[in-house]
Amino acid sequence: MRSFMFAAAALALGACTPLTSNHPLFAVADQTGPPPLTEGVWVALNARCTREEAAATPMPDDCEPFTLHRESNGGWALSSTKTVNGVVQHEDMHFLLAPAVPTARADAYAPLYVAQMPAHEVDPHDDSDADVRIYAALAPLGEMPAKEAFFIDLECDSVLRDGPIDGVTAEHNDRGEISACTAQNQSAVREAARRGAIEQLSTIDANRLIFVHP
Repeated sequence: MRSFMFAAAALALGACTPLTSNHPLFAVADQTGPPPLTEGVWVALNARCTREEAAATPMPDDCEPFTLHRESNGGWALSSTKTVNGVVQHEDMHFLLAPAVPTARADAYAPLYVAQMPAHEVDPHDDSDADVRIYAALAPLGEMPAKEAFFIDLECDSVLRDGPIDGVTAEHNDRGEISACTAQNQSAVREAARRGAIEQLSTIDANRLIFVHP
């Protein structure tokens, strides 16, 4: 499965069983407040791409940059270009960033955002209905609009560890393990995002995105 931001960078959407919905739960109008991210070229930091390497010129091959920009409709787009076996591949992903706090002020930034992505864009081999959405969360770091962010994948096991979430339906396999979880409303996704942020707080440095240049 491709990732939300690390499809172009180097972090896979680690959730084997990500939180999904059968249709979009958020619309462009739900993106209240000013844009939380600086538009431009970003990189995902990891063991193979350190902060120093991301700032180097030229950037090492292990650092795979991607571009974030706002679209004319107010949504967001991620674009990346890479060469695989001599073939240039261009990838685009479209997503929304809505506050994970339902009472967020319309003129202010939120501490945590829900990212809503089409499943078929996250994974080109996904044969789900085109309306299916996958969810992650994003916490902007530092001065706003942020030039660093904490990426949080919303895995079913993680967000349901403390018990059920009203509005989230979990499916189990023959071994009693959660095999899927589906959200029915915005409040369910927001609660999952808040739980996911707490669960993964210790991995903040391993799941960090940084802005490189405009």
